[in-house]
Amino acid sequence: MEQTYKNFVYDLLPWLHDQQQLLIALGYQPYSKIEDIPFIPKQRYVFMSDYLIQKNKYALNMMKGTASTQLTLDYLNEEDYTNKFQVACYLSPLLAILTDNSPIFEGQRYSQTNG
Repeated sequence: MEQTYKNFVYDLLPWLHDQQQLLIALGYQPYSKIEDIPFIPKQRYVFMSDYLIQKNKYALNMMKGTASTQLTLDYLNEEDYTNKFQVACYLSPLLAILTDNSPIFEGQRYSQTNG
């Protein structure tokens, strides 16, 4: 998997250079402790945190330490919806792999032994 990612980046970098663009690969708030980051003041986040913390010890990190981009798509009919939904399902794991690579976790260099 690592070599696949590296190959992708090596292919992407010349194109980005031609477009005068940069690749910034951080997907996590690197320095704050998770308990120091407040929730967005909405009741749904309280419900979500109560539920998710029972499922995974890093649920609050996902909720408070990461950023997300949301996309809304219109569709013409059920077939159009199905096609767009399938594309989104295929792309989601790739986008997750490409952005889940922050080298710093709560102020310390991340290693597999931390988590």
